Amino acid sequence: MTIKTIDPQGEDQHSSSLRQETVVTHGPSQDITEQRSVGGPTPAAATQAAAPGIASSRTVVRDEVGGRHRRVAQITQIIWFGVGLLEVMLALRLVLKLTAAGQTDFTQVVLGVTRPFVMPFLGMFPNAAADGFEFEPASVVAMIVYFLIGLGLVQLARILYGETRETA
Repeated sequence: MTIKTIDPQGEDQHSSSLRQETVVTHGPSQDITEQRSVGGPTPAAATQAAAPGIASSRTVVRDEVGGRHRRVAQITQIIWFGVGLLEVMLALRLVLKLTAAGQTDFTQVVLGVTRPFVMPFLGMFPNAAADGFEFEPASVVAMIVYFLIGLGLVQLARILYGETRETA
């Protein structure tokens, strides 16, 4: 806040600069409001110092709970992106095997990338094959297991980084 006092003859008697800040912190159990005055002009007040009676103040709001929710949301999005990408690749593998796709570069890449993710489940159930078409149940089991792992990771992120609840 810039304060100027002008005497009756129109001359400056006193000129001082003061910046006032209000900081509001939202916590899980309470809101804290702090007001403080800091010497020195704000950038807006420095450019407007010539005009008398111009006040400059700044309110800072820190939402600690919202910050945690954003962090959990970002972690959750990353987990679901990874799980979704893996699910799409496994579904593509299943379709390529079901339709007896030719041995093209694309087919080889998809089958090669997804093989390590399907290997733990190979042999659980027998593959059904007829005229080159193959149903691979290990791909379906892998899709279910990796979805459940993703669900568990999301819940773990919510537990580790989520809002803490206080009991009465």
